[in-house]
Amino acid sequence: MTYDVIVIGGGAAGFFGAIQAAAFNPKLKILILEKSARCYKK
Repeated sequence: MTYDVIVIGGGAAGFFGAIQAAAFNPKLKILILEKSARCYKK
């Protein structure tokens, strides 16, 4: 599968960046990569 945007890091900034990209262009395929088992956590 191919993606238009790949976000490295599933913390608050990563999620915010992905949300902003999706708001700018809802057709984008976005992947968020996080090394830990839990996203959106410090």
